[in-house]
Amino acid sequence: MTTKLIRIATSVAAAGLALALTACGDDIVGAAEASGPGSTAAPAGNATAEPGSYPEFPEPDYTYELELMCFCPLTGPVKVTVEGGRVVSAVTTQDAPGTPAGSAAPSFTRKTINDLIAIANDPEVDEVSVDWPESAAYPTRIVTDPIRNAIDDEVTYVVSDVTVH
Repeated sequence: MTTKLIRIATSVAAAGLALALTACGDDIVGAAEASGPGSTAAPAGNATAEPGSYPEFPEPDYTYELELMCFCPLTGPVKVTVEGGRVVSAVTTQDAPGTPAGSAAPSFTRKTINDLIAIANDPEVDEVSVDWPESAAYPTRIVTDPIRNAIDDEVTYVVSDVTVH
């Protein structure tokens, strides 16, 4: 009887881990099978912006802090360094379960600000909410729900401490 309980517990734990690791995979938003265009709000101060038309961040070299809130492995805030428009480094800034501060961050956190803007512009995402301060060249928060009626696919990206080099 004990062996059977161990097998069941192991199976449940493995299934939960697999679900957690796939929830924030590299292509979570691209995998959405939306039936229609997403809803977005125009950046503050830009009343002419159409849904899906957020402008690109013009700077090729910068660092910023990215925080993800999702049904995915906990990482805490991540310092992302971008050079030539490409992520060259992403490291955790705080201790998280199994990930001490200064560790290489998981691949799903290696995103440029333009990668995040592209997610906000993706017409396949069912619901998108963007906080874009009037004087900023980038959004400070993007909340996505790739598949409206799916469970645990929502992802929030928080951008802060942007320093252009």
